[in-house]
Amino acid sequence: MHWFQEWLEKGDGKDWYYIMGVVAFNFIWTFFAWEIFSFLGADMSSMLEGTIKMMKPELIHVVIFTIFLEEIIFRLFPILIAKKVGLTTRGILIVSVISSVIFGYIHGSMACKIFFQGVYGFLFCILFLKCGGLRLNGLKAFKASFSAHVIYDAIIFFLIIFAF
Repeated sequence: MHWFQEWLEKGDGKDWYYIMGVVAFNFIWTFFAWEIFSFLGADMSSMLEGTIKMMKPELIHVVIFTIFLEEIIFRLFPILIAKKVGLTTRGILIVSVISSVIFGYIHGSMACKIFFQGVYGFLFCILFLKCGGLRLNGLKAFKASFSAHVIYDAIIFFLIIFAF
């Protein structure tokens, strides 16, 4: 835990590297988790249908606004409040896990939705912390997690438009 805490706290100016790493990992995670749930017999078609319904060109402004709100509600507020009240990095990580489970739950109470979006949310939290959140640079941290979230959803958006 000590090396991870040091890594999180160190500002190294590689924000875009971490943003793209989170986006790439989210796609790897998506394919890996999709295969696991499919193997276990979960109905993944209903999850896909819900995503397709939200990712319509006429709803893009709603999606971007929703991402903005999600980043404020599930990253900015809980993490900065936890930091301001003096929680340790370990405590802030626990707050991040709780926030991420809730983030996953609001995307659909199906266990697999919580599993997918919860992991995405936790990675966005780690990105937020790494890119300034632990140093109380909330705007810089917000821009990083917001950018990763938008890039990930934009790629999903274009994949859905061209595939369906």
